[in-house]
Amino acid sequence: SLARSIRERNDFLLIGITGSAGKTTTKEMIATLIGTERRTWKSWGNFNNQIGAPLCLDNTPDGTQVVVSEMGMNHAGEIAEIAGLMRPNVGVYTNIAPVHIEFFGTIEGIAAAKRELLENLAPGGTVVINNDNVHVVNISRDFDGPKVTYGIDHDANYRARDIRERGLLGTRFTLVAEDATRELELLLPGRHNLDNLLAAIATARAIGITWEGIERGVAEVKPAYHRGVIVPLANGATIYD
Repeated sequence: SLARSIRERNDFLLIGITGSAGKTTTKEMIATLIGTERRTWKSWGNFNNQIGAPLCLDNTPDGTQVVVSEMGMNHAGEIAEIAGLMRPNVGVYTNIAPVHIEFFGTIEGIAAAKRELLENLAPGGTVVINNDNVHVVNISRDFDGPKVTYGIDHDANYRARDIRERGLLGTRFTLVAEDATRELELLLPGRHNLDNLLAAIATARAIGITWEGIERGVAEVKPAYHRGVIVPLANGATIYD
């Protein structure tokens, strides 16, 4: 009730993120990119359930312009409850995979539950879609609001090409978007993190962050706790946490 009251009394823009994997890292990246130009608040860690998501709203500082929150689930109806409370202006999908499948039986059941986010967006809300994930594409096919796509293997509004992986040092790539190309470098390793970054770039542009702000944000991106932290040791070994 407190979170609902805060949401109704404030005019901040709210971004909700869901998916089977990558939610926390994508949330951190989105907050970093948007935070270069707007006062941004994000949920802690992976607080993304019926208690954690409202707590994010309850602690939103005065003057916040953008709130970035995860929305997770392991049963049908949970995202509808969270998103129905928070009414995101932008809904972001990372991917849909057989996670928590013991509660659903099929990946189609998981996809149907994930669809609850786009069904509970604020009026005129935008959805950000991973065009490389067939289940995300399918559940959003009949969404008639603004839609922004990202991907690597398939054509999208924001697409990575000429990918040069550098192991633990990260990834260099060419971003093809808005009739232009840009050379960018992500300091986090792995294709999965490049997927997350593309989602963040697409989201940031969807709410009007400039390319200058996005490029500054990409350079500042760091891994979330226990999600790709690199720890060099004095003896020459390296821990990838």
